[in-house]
Amino acid sequence: MLLKKEEFWRRLEQGIIDPVYLLYGQEEFLIREAVERIESAFLGPDKSRFQYQHLYGDDVGIDELIEHASTLTFGKSKRVISYQITGRLKAADKECLISYADHPTKGTILILTCGELDFNAAILKQFKEGTIVVRFYPLFKNQIPEWIRKHALQLGIKISNGAAQLLEELIGSDLALLSNEIQKMALYLRPIKTIDIKDVEEAVGNIRIFSIFELTKSLGEKRAGESLRILRQLLESGQAPVGVIALIANHFLRLLDIQVLMRQRKTPTEIARKTRIPQIFLKEYLDQANIFDSNEIRTIFKRFLDADLQLKSSTVSQDIILESLIFNICSLNSLMIQS
Repeated sequence: MLLKKEEFWRRLEQGIIDPVYLLYGQEEFLIREAVERIESAFLGPDKSRFQYQHLYGDDVGIDELIEHASTLTFGKSKRVISYQITGRLKAADKECLISYADHPTKGTILILTCGELDFNAAILKQFKEGTIVVRFYPLFKNQIPEWIRKHALQLGIKISNGAAQLLEELIGSDLALLSNEIQKMALYLRPIKTIDIKDVEEAVGNIRIFSIFELTKSLGEKRAGESLRILRQLLESGQAPVGVIALIANHFLRLLDIQVLMRQRKTPTEIARKTRIPQIFLKEYLDQANIFDSNEIRTIFKRFLDADLQLKSSTVSQDIILESLIFNICSLNSLMIQS
């Protein structure tokens, strides 16, 4: 049975536990969270480490998995088996999974997880109602603050709307990093139960966001040396190179959105509302939107995407890729302005 993730969460909250789950998609953090919540809902708070197993396709084949899952539990004991599919499954493996799902073992919950699902629609239809299939898409940017608030509530704290937006601005859209920062704030700010903007600034620090503003400004002024210095400062603050690229590319994309709204003669308040930019950063964004023209931003944004691909796939040093990117953009801006 195919479910949207919202309906899946509701079923768990209502205590409805199904014998077989197939969870897949690009948002690994949400999949891990789903597995943990299924375990907790089925096994309860006092679960024993002997009641759940996490298995991987590289180590355990489908035949062995099914044999293991088909073994009856002792007495009234309960068991959860989480299995990560790590490659393309053979037709025979898929048939084994469908056969098990038709007659699951009583007292056992089987959770199958994977990134890209290699089951077509016809195969998925063969799974009966007792098998729940959920796809976890990456969240859109405008969904992140709401996710932050809900995730914080699960940890027993509240985060104001402004604080959630600022946290997303500082950290980005990586849910694992966001969760880590929320947990650190919960410890750092204890016994405070509601987190506001000033709490986020104190606990997380504002070096990243202000460094990004400084970097985009220095790029606009074609100051390669200063741009490299700020880039190194960002990396030293703990950001991974890919994370830095994502944050800055997102910053330029937001500048492009602001320019569109400015051409539509929207007021600053309307721009802040439509782009979900915290008021404390709005003036900086508006100022920087006037530094570049739209063609420059589109070209720069493409350079960042190219660099992101290189960082993920090339054997070239990450430092060289980032430094080349900075010099490339500074030279590009110079050529554009001269022409």
